Amino acid sequence: MLAQIRRTIILVLILYGSAIIAQESSRNPIPTAIPFLRITPDAKAAGLGEQGVATPPDAYSQQWNPAKYPFSEAKSGVGVSYTPYLSQLVNDIFLSSITFYRHINDRSSWASSLKYFSLGKIEKTSFIGGGIVEQGIERPNEFTLDLSYAILLTDNFSFAVSGRFIRSDLRLNSDGNSNSANTIGADISGFYQGNWKDWDTRQVLWRYGFSISNLGPKLSYVQETNKSYFIPTNLALGTGMDIQFEQNSVLGIYFEFNKLLVPTPNQVTKSGMYIQPDIGFLEGLFTSFSDAPGGFGEELREVSFALGLDYRFLKQFSLRCGYFGEHKDKGPRRYVTFGTGLANRNLRLNLSYLFSTSTVSSPLENTLRISVSFLWD
Repeated sequence: MLAQIRRTIILVLILYGSAIIAQESSRNPIPTAIPFLRITPDAKAAGLGEQGVATPPDAYSQQWNPAKYPFSEAKSGVGVSYTPYLSQLVNDIFLSSITFYRHINDRSSWASSLKYFSLGKIEKTSFIGGGIVEQGIERPNEFTLDLSYAILLTDNFSFAVSGRFIRSDLRLNSDGNSNSANTIGADISGFYQGNWKDWDTRQVLWRYGFSISNLGPKLSYVQETNKSYFIPTNLALGTGMDIQFEQNSVLGIYFEFNKLLVPTPNQVTKSGMYIQPDIGFLEGLFTSFSDAPGGFGEELREVSFALGLDYRFLKQFSLRCGYFGEHKDKGPRRYVTFGTGLANRNLRLNLSYLFSTSTVSSPLENTLRISVSFLWD
């Protein structure tokens, strides 16, 4: 029974996402459904402060900015990643992903990925006749299936579009009024990669990227009600530069900014709390730039940022660190990240670790994330 209660609490926390945790320390966070879409799936990006829209292309670009793929040196690649979640409480809640990409020709690429979020095993029990009777086992989960196409529009700029199927199955069989929730999403993204240019005594290469992800309709878990939830539509803007110190030594410096394109809770209830307006996702997207009850100042507080450093030596060894932050009024995500990478001709291994700097512990704190990729051709 205690195990079931603990599992139920964990399930509720994940179902309602970071908004429940954030409300304990934040004034007006923005809630969304499917919060696992905002969890960084790969260890390389996680080590850079959880960013990837303008970093160098790799096997996991599908998760951040698939427009990077045409700039990949390898023609094909596959990446697998594993991220434990709430590892200090349980050992069977995790996020895993597998990504594949391939160049179609010298100017275009396609990619596909599967992300799977397991909420572990929930043992259902009840009291019958004064005793505890087992009622079976449930394994709630969520997953997404993506497909993208990227093309070079110029020698230095590429554009990509992606489609995504999203399924959230958090119901228990005993929840007669709830159903699996399904929806679709789309991404558009762009990426610019310059050429190496002289800068004082060194050479520098600049990159820029943008992505609008998870453009899609709201979803509902209970068909008998009209209550539906926004998915985490997000705008990401990033830039970065690589500085070559020696022929085999490169330092990468990367910045990224993110803003949810979801309505801010701005309607006051009788109890004085803010709730989100009941509008469509397209209207919510456009009003998200100007609907904060605190005005332009609060709109700026809804922008999170990430800074990352990546030192690469001999294309075989990498050391990374980063910082991710958001305003305390909007959530508790403030942490330092560290990572490392090893590579040979075809194989890549990346590890990352996270330390929270917030008063609210992160579900990913003290968690080692692992990613492995294989490139060929």
